Amino acid sequence: DETIGLNGNTKSIFTGTSAGLITGIIPGVGAAQGTVLTQAVTNSDGARNFLVGISGVNTAKALLSFIALYAIGRPRSGAAVAVDKITDVGLRELIFLVGIALFVGGIAAMIHLKIGKVAAQNIERLPYKWMCLGVMGGIVAFSLYYSGLWGIPILFTSTFIGLLPPSLGVKRTHCMGVLMLPVILYFMGLEGPVLEMLGL
Repeated sequence: DETIGLNGNTKSIFTGTSAGLITGIIPGVGAAQGTVLTQAVTNSDGARNFLVGISGVNTAKALLSFIALYAIGRPRSGAAVAVDKITDVGLRELIFLVGIALFVGGIAAMIHLKIGKVAAQNIERLPYKWMCLGVMGGIVAFSLYYSGLWGIPILFTSTFIGLLPPSLGVKRTHCMGVLMLPVILYFMGLEGPVLEMLGL
């Protein structure tokens, strides 16, 4: 029943929120990178600081993704992409979306305090092995469905790449670097010349 309050966590909350603002604007930088930045700035590790940091990053990024959609017309999250496909976002829609996000976020926080305790007390009862096997089977099935047979070797390659960081003593978040350069080139409007150079 340990409570996470403002005292002693102000730095993690502030840096997490600041990192969330950065990840909500800069393409290719996700919540994981923002959390690593938070821990580096605060010179901290451990479960408490990680939870506080990633909560600040995700909350700020969720709000900034809608603001970025309104300001620059580029969605920065899955929710923003969905909203962009449904309607044009003006000032009125932006205020509505941010208001709904804050309202729902407040309700979710209160519900989580109740459900989280129950989940933490009963999580060991879940068949973890079978859950993992089910998730792995689902990933393989989705890869086959969406990408065909070509998706399987790509899936296995990415799986082995994901297994490398622990053996090399680095964080898995660094693997996201493979997305950053293509994303940056895309938002710079250079995707055409790059694809032409690669013969694609």
